Amino acid sequence: MGSINACKDLQLKKYYEQTPPFAASFFTAAMTSAAAAGIKASANTLYVRPVPGPYNVLKDFKLHIVGSVALFVAIWMLIASFYEAQLERQYLAKQTEDLEIANNNHKMPASKENASTKTIESSDDENKDKDLRRDRCGILAEVLLSFSVLSNGRAILSTQRPSDGALTCLHGMRFLSVLWVIMVHTYLTVWYIADNKTMREVTERNFLYQSVGNASYCVDTFFFISNSPISTKRR
Repeated sequence: MGSINACKDLQLKKYYEQTPPFAASFFTAAMTSAAAAGIKASANTLYVRPVPGPYNVLKDFKLHIVGSVALFVAIWMLIASFYEAQLERQYLAKQTEDLEIANNNHKMPASKENASTKTIESSDDENKDKDLRRDRCGILAEVLLSFSVLSNGRAILSTQRPSDGALTCLHGMRFLSVLWVIMVHTYLTVWYIADNKTMREVTERNFLYQSVGNASYCVDTFFFISNSPISTKRR
C-alpha cells in the first residue's frame, strides 16, 4: 500500500465488505478476489517499490533554489534592519540635541529661536505620515529599508486605531483567506501527483478535511472584502 494509514483502513469493516483476517503491512496489496464469480485467480509479487526510495529531499535542486532565495531575503532583511537601527539612533540623537537647543533658546535671539522651532516642526511633519523614527533617505536606501523588520513589524503589529477610518480587520481576513487558498491548492497538487490514490479516500473521511472540501468559501471571502469598502464609502 505504501502507507500505514491505508493499511489500517483495510481493517475497517464499516467501509469494506471483506477485510483481511490479518494485520496489513506495507508489503500487503489490496485485491478484489474473483472467487465469488467462480474464476480462479492467483497473485505474484513482481516488484516492491522501496520506501521512501532513492529520492532525497536534501539533494533536490528545487529545494536548493528555494533555500538560496530565502537565505538571500533573510540576509537582506537583516542588513536593512541594522541600517534602520543606525538611522534611528542618529535621528534620536539629533532630536535630543534639538531639544537641548530649544530649552536653551532664551540665550539666543528671537529670529534664531523661530528658525530652530520651524526646523523641528517641519522635521516632525515630514515623518508624521509614516510614523518614521528616522530621516528620509534616497530611493535606493528606501528600497533597502522597505525590507526592514523594525518599521514593517511596527506597522503590522500596531494596535492603534487608523485615522482614516479604514477597516483594518479586513486585512486579517484577507491573510487567512490566502493561507486557506494555498493549503487547498497544495492538497490538490499532492492528489494529482501522488502514487497512492487510495490515501485520498482515507483522508476525506477525516472531519478536518471539511476545510479542504468546502474551500470555495475562501474565494467568497474576497468578494466580501472587495465590496466592503464600497458600502462603507456610500454610508
